[in-house]
Amino acid sequence: VQRAKRARQAEQIRDATMDALLEQVDVPLPEAVVQSQYESAVHNALSSLGHDDAKLAEALAQQGKSREEFEAEAREAAEKDVKRQLLLDALADDLQIEVGQDDLTERLVVTSRQYGIEPQQLLAYMQENNQLPSMFADVRRGLAVAAVVEAATVTDTDGNTIDTSEFFGKRPQGGEAGAAGEAEPTGEAGGADETGPEAEPAIAAGTQE
Repeated sequence: VQRAKRARQAEQIRDATMDALLEQVDVPLPEAVVQSQYESAVHNALSSLGHDDAKLAEALAQQGKSREEFEAEAREAAEKDVKRQLLLDALADDLQIEVGQDDLTERLVVTSRQYGIEPQQLLAYMQENNQLPSMFADVRRGLAVAAVVEAATVTDTDGNTIDTSEFFGKRPQGGEAGAAGEAEPTGEAGGADETGPEAEPAIAAGTQE
């Protein structure tokens, strides 16, 4: 339970930090990349339902959504995701983030556990399907988030400063805090336990250009 709570807190901190940064910067979006991601999301949704449009319509109706609303939300999500990726890539360059062997190994181990296979099996699959560059980029973006979080001021609902190294560790590449922007986390927060109130982070994040 405690591990799940910490994972939820880390996710809230990460999302709030990124939301604060995304509000502060204007990132030009390559239409082709956004369109590809949007089409992939729609394809995956249909694929999970056997490519049956009627089943998709039924599932959406149960959620009180139309096909048009679903596609609009998928488009918005694609734009936000692409913007996030481009921003993190730029931050990683600016902060000179380097991905070490330990970083890649950790990601392989964690991902292989999720799929219930051995890390070497996952590595072989990714090599065969040329997916290692994608994993490398994703790990680098994660390190960029950790560096930005380290430079941010994160507080819980009582105004107490949270030691983010408990969730993300300390990176020597971490940037310096700059101008602040405020953000509230997305997602639902759980209840408190004996250790005190659960951290619902408010972020003051900035990057140095």
